[in-house]
Amino acid sequence: MEKRKNILFILTDQQRADFCGCYGARWLKTPNIDKLASEGVLYKNAVTPSAACVPARASLLTGRSAIENRVINNAQWLRPDHSAMGVFTWPQILAEEGYHTVSIGKMHFYPWDISEGFQHRIIAEDKRHTGVQDDYTLFLQKHGYKRLHGSACEGYYEHLGAVISYLPEEMQIDRFVCNQTLEYLDMLNDEEIPFAMMVGFPGPHCPYDPSQEMMDKMPDADIPQPAPRTKTSDTFRPRNISDNSLGWNGVDLTNFTAEKAHKVRLHYSALIQAIDEYLGEIISKLKEKNIYDDTVIIFSSDHGDYLGDFGMAGKGHFYEGAIKIPMIVRDPATAPAEVEHPVSLTDTFNTILHFAGLNPADTLDTTTLAPFGPTTRAAVFGCIDQGWMLLDNQYKYCAYYNGVQELFDVAADKLEQNNLLEDANYAELAKEMRSELDRRVFAAISAGNIDNMAKEKLMDRSRTFSNPFNHHGWTRVYPHKVEN
Repeated sequence: MEKRKNILFILTDQQRADFCGCYGARWLKTPNIDKLASEGVLYKNAVTPSAACVPARASLLTGRSAIENRVINNAQWLRPDHSAMGVFTWPQILAEEGYHTVSIGKMHFYPWDISEGFQHRIIAEDKRHTGVQDDYTLFLQKHGYKRLHGSACEGYYEHLGAVISYLPEEMQIDRFVCNQTLEYLDMLNDEEIPFAMMVGFPGPHCPYDPSQEMMDKMPDADIPQPAPRTKTSDTFRPRNISDNSLGWNGVDLTNFTAEKAHKVRLHYSALIQAIDEYLGEIISKLKEKNIYDDTVIIFSSDHGDYLGDFGMAGKGHFYEGAIKIPMIVRDPATAPAEVEHPVSLTDTFNTILHFAGLNPADTLDTTTLAPFGPTTRAAVFGCIDQGWMLLDNQYKYCAYYNGVQELFDVAADKLEQNNLLEDANYAELAKEMRSELDRRVFAAISAGNIDNMAKEKLMDRSRTFSNPFNHHGWTRVYPHKVEN
């Protein structure tokens, strides 16, 4: 029997696509990401359906939308009995099929130490989770260091989290994740058991805190300015300012000047360059172990970062800086290519099943990525607690909790300055996209509540004596299982 391919899924945290050389960035160096893109399939229009860490990660694990998962913000997670209702993560599925499933780094599960199908975990959680007693915290303690809030670094509040880390390079969290990955790969032998490994780098998420060594490799550069504020984006700024003022971040974005945005972007770039170096080390180890050409590599991120776009930081809406993500798939058996049509982060679910030789899941929100699957997406549906989105090859329609609606020609208006809903010439297009968006929302709500279904009532509505529903003592089966 032909040996199955290893699968290596590398997921960065909060990395927007346009801060990689292969996506057009010229002020920073990402040679290893770029080389991977030149050898694999580069998705030019990849987006996250949910611009928040936890909903995005739940969706890529299950292939289901945030609404279906009922994980629409960072305070929620998959229900503990999701397997009982027939919802399985791709690590669960691959473990059942004989893969050794491994996660190293940040996963953002709740509780943080559950498996979700990974048989082996080495945990380095969110940079902001300074109290969690994960493997990275224990590593720091062993070497005489403490895991501290970003504000322990000089100039943290003044520079909106753009600082030099108080930790030396060898103690950095992304370096730890890299080293643990290298150690795992070193332990591999020539056994026939394939691995499916997810490597979660906590960077370049804020605080933007590269080591001095990595910052020295990032000279001051001419970085594109943030997207200017608009009438509709300003309706979101008060909440964004308020959220970032809370203890997890504690910075004041009220006066997010061009100078502050430049420094944030510079430090963010240095973190990406560091991750690129670590990616190069991981690839070198695969080659050293002679398994590079036996391994499918997926490189992506959970979402992007405004970095001053519209006077905001972080994510939470459907602007390009928050939703556009890098997406590269290197399959040794597939010729290099570039894909222009939109793809979703959730498409990694069925794509991983494909590479494991398994049948695709029949869900609303995952499609095997081209050219590995027979179909291509026409549009991406996005959802989060702040609103909904529909994105096709040219246009993006967004509807938000506060009543704001936006329609952009993202192919022509990359900075999203012109809300086409104010132009009567786009009234018919707006109507069509809103109708399709509503259809997707209702379909997701229906799919997300299938566990609550009284199956026997639906199977026979005729009130016949033979229907157990009509008898005393009938017990409703809960949860009702999803039928894929």
